[in-house]
Amino acid sequence: MRHFETVLGHVRDLLFCINIGLLTIVERANATRFGSLIRLQYAVNDFFHLQPHSSVGGYGAVLIFTAGLAVVIFVLLQVLVRLAPSDAALEWITGIGALAAAPVIWLYLVLRFGYGDFDVAFGWPAVELIVTLTCLVLYLTRKWPIPRWANILLIILHWALWSWIYNRHFMTPGLFFAVVGFCSSLAWAAHLVQQDDHRVVTSAGPEAHPI
Repeated sequence: MRHFETVLGHVRDLLFCINIGLLTIVERANATRFGSLIRLQYAVNDFFHLQPHSSVGGYGAVLIFTAGLAVVIFVLLQVLVRLAPSDAALEWITGIGALAAAPVIWLYLVLRFGYGDFDVAFGWPAVELIVTLTCLVLYLTRKWPIPRWANILLIILHWALWSWIYNRHFMTPGLFFAVVGFCSSLAWAAHLVQQDDHRVVTSAGPEAHPI
């Protein structure tokens, strides 16, 4: 069980890094012209003998930049793991990054470019972010009363909503965007549950996560 928990922790960290890297690329691509991304798109299309503006090069450029950023973030995260006195800090960072980063970046872009550029009302996505953060706090403090199957449903709804918002307004890599975010969130929640189950089995300490 301990080995599985360790592997799950690495999966959580890797997906967290990919998710944050992808969101960073999406933010840069929409907040600035991001010439490097465009040049890489042309280079990928040229390599495969495609039209310069082919979406293949666009997706390839996003994946390459995302992978590079993910490696950098992963290294920084491992440094944090070594410095952190406990796993609690990492649980908070990866949880907030998995579920709240996309709403925060969307609200930042709305505030930067003005509400008039968006036909999705500003208020209810902001409310959804507040609700998400509240749920995160309750989940991390083990005061979350919802069963596990309902947690998965809530994560699906969360990412379906934000995938729709992003794909409606921004240049995003389509389904890949939602899948990465969902898997990152699910891996974070699963690792937290696994940690709690391990504590209960080995030491009969803290109460198990709600089932």
